[in-house]
Amino acid sequence: MSSGFKFRLQKVLTYREDSEKAAVVKFSSAQISLQESEEELTQLKQELMAVCSDLTTKDCASLDVNSRILSLRYTDYLSGCISNQKRTVQEKAADVIKERYQLEVTMKERKILSGLKDKNSTVYNQESKLTEQKLNDEFAITGFCRR
Repeated sequence: MSSGFKFRLQKVLTYREDSEKAAVVKFSSAQISLQESEEELTQLKQELMAVCSDLTTKDCASLDVNSRILSLRYTDYLSGCISNQKRTVQEKAADVIKERYQLEVTMKERKILSGLKDKNSTVYNQESKLTEQKLNDEFAITGFCRR
């Protein structure tokens, strides 16, 4: 019965569905990128902790000056990398929030048109049922009058 129904804004709905799919892909890629950055930050922190624990557990007298200087420079380098990575994680977290908002907006836009399509389809079906009922009533009256 709904085969005769044509939604006049179907192209717009299709466009909105496609843009929603693209927003989902962007959001998921932003989440993956954030997770990778967080994992890298965790690895850097673990490396720094390992170097610091090596420095504290080793006998300071057994290390020569060059080894100490090298270890301290490496810890400074790791600290710099950690602060840079924290900034990167914050930026990517902001990107995830922005992409989530964009996804929500596109989902709302699509849902509005989908609701409109469902409503128009329901109205069309009700009108077609009413028309069919009127036609059946006329056939019944015509058949009754011929007797």
